[in-house]
Amino acid sequence: MTVIPIIGLEDEASEHTEQGMAWGSKEEQYWRPHMANSPYYQNYVKNLYGYNKRIIKREWNSLWNYLDTAINLTSELKESERASRSPGDTEWAGGSWSDAVRRAYGGWPEGVHMARTFADQVRYEIEDEYQLVFSPSVQHDLTGQMVDVGRFLAGEPEAMMDILVEEKSKPVVKLLINSSASFRIKPEAVIRRGAIAVALVDLLEDMGMRCEVIMVVPIASENWTGINGLQYYVTVKKPDHTLQIDSLIFMIANPAALRRIAFSVMETEPKEVRDAMDISRWGGYGFPTQPLPYPYDIYVPALTASNAEFNTDDGAKAWMLDVLREQGLEFLKGQEEL
Repeated sequence: MTVIPIIGLEDEASEHTEQGMAWGSKEEQYWRPHMANSPYYQNYVKNLYGYNKRIIKREWNSLWNYLDTAINLTSELKESERASRSPGDTEWAGGSWSDAVRRAYGGWPEGVHMARTFADQVRYEIEDEYQLVFSPSVQHDLTGQMVDVGRFLAGEPEAMMDILVEEKSKPVVKLLINSSASFRIKPEAVIRRGAIAVALVDLLEDMGMRCEVIMVVPIASENWTGINGLQYYVTVKKPDHTLQIDSLIFMIANPAALRRIAFSVMETEPKEVRDAMDISRWGGYGFPTQPLPYPYDIYVPALTASNAEFNTDDGAKAWMLDVLREQGLEFLKGQEEL
């Protein structure tokens, strides 16, 4: 039986019990201006949503729980009323509904190839143009794991060295990926954004960091009298899990992750929510917006007409370099590695 996710629970979701609130209940829908006392928080909500607006937030602690909701939870809408099942414009949607389900569970070879090709190109360009500086701790002695050629040629006795492994926990970098995209955004931009995000995770973990990846689907509506926000948060990679590019790349780089899978989850919402967010066969399914305040180290933005970072390879590369600099990594252009 598919179980509905509950706001605020990080473990496996449960049905309506003393520990949780049922999906769609009044308790679950929270009024964001009244959830915090800080002026910053209230101003944020005022500017983004207006006062006295209800924003519904749902969380899944794994990709597989999220997919289970999308595929198995019953919708009040008929099959013909669900945009997620529509046979039209499969290029825009990233394939048919059956394609989306198959790729979500079985992989997306074409997408993996495109993403890896693009990610490798960007990575090689960065490594060629910018020398990433790694500073491992070494210990010199008369014996050791390897020869320090410079010391050996200089005739120094202690020309052998050992690489010292520091026994400390690796830092965790949390990435928040806003996977929403405007209607007019082309599939190529969605794929490019996902590819660069995966390349970023891969590079950071190669440099000794652990990455946690949260996918968020935040949408808003112009309903000024009731519910006007719906936000889904899915943990697609935990810090202690090895990067699984096949599953990660589909969820953040395939248009079907939004236009089939996420749409399907939206179609299971109660009628009050669907009506407020324009979720129907010919509806708009809301429009991209910013996520609610959420802790993160790196934020990958939504794709909108005013957000052009991922329209070109050069723009994506520049964005990635900016992010790496913000993380405190050192680049020496045109110089040898120290």
